[in-house]
Amino acid sequence: MFRDGRSLGEISVARHTSVHVTIGSLLRLIGQGKLRRSDVFYSVPREWREPVITIIDVGVAADPQRIRTELEQNGCAVPLADVQIVCAFYDKDSAFGDMYEDIRSIECELHWLVRRILEERFGEAESGWWRQGVPEPIRVELQRRREEDPEPLAEPYFYTDLMHLWKLIEKNWAVMVERLPRSARDKPRLKADLLQLNRIRNQVMHPVRGEQIREQHFEFVRDLRIKLGFRLDLPTTEGMPNQISQAGR
Repeated sequence: MFRDGRSLGEISVARHTSVHVTIGSLLRLIGQGKLRRSDVFYSVPREWREPVITIIDVGVAADPQRIRTELEQNGCAVPLADVQIVCAFYDKDSAFGDMYEDIRSIECELHWLVRRILEERFGEAESGWWRQGVPEPIRVELQRRREEDPEPLAEPYFYTDLMHLWKLIEKNWAVMVERLPRSARDKPRLKADLLQLNRIRNQVMHPVRGEQIREQHFEFVRDLRIKLGFRLDLPTTEGMPNQISQAGR
């Protein structure tokens, strides 16, 4: 039910049980590795999540009923079930771990998707996909990275990063676009999404720079993974299309 996009309250009504019991069931699924804490957390709309988080972070209240009362006094009506889910599943450390998993998944799956499309179009031989699908400047850079690696990987292509992958998609757009999920076929939007993902990736991988990862960054990465068709088990949150094609899987 949760993966169908139903709210915690709707699930509880359908199961003829309390929200408290439903939360317990979700926690068990998380403990069994069948569900992620952040997926439950982001099921609450942002306009309801953020006021609750603010109250939790400043320490005004921690009890869901008290938080709801505080919100109502400030003219913000948030259903109690959604306050309860934010209180139960708000965990910055867990969100960071899930974000890392999402970034890794996007980069790895995009890496293999791009290569598979190039091989199908130009052939699997080096004279095919590698020579015809990968521009010379990128080939040279990847070869250099491999030469500089004291424990080199099997192929130069393994040294691609997100920006390389975007350049390959852009150069070969005519063959790429038909294999991308429908929600990822807007070329300017896809470029903007991958540039933003790369910025967030650098922030996550280089925390000493002091750049702050914000709430919207977590949500963006999660939704982009779904949008690209690399996670089909959940609906998106705000701002992303819900229909994810099976293309490229």
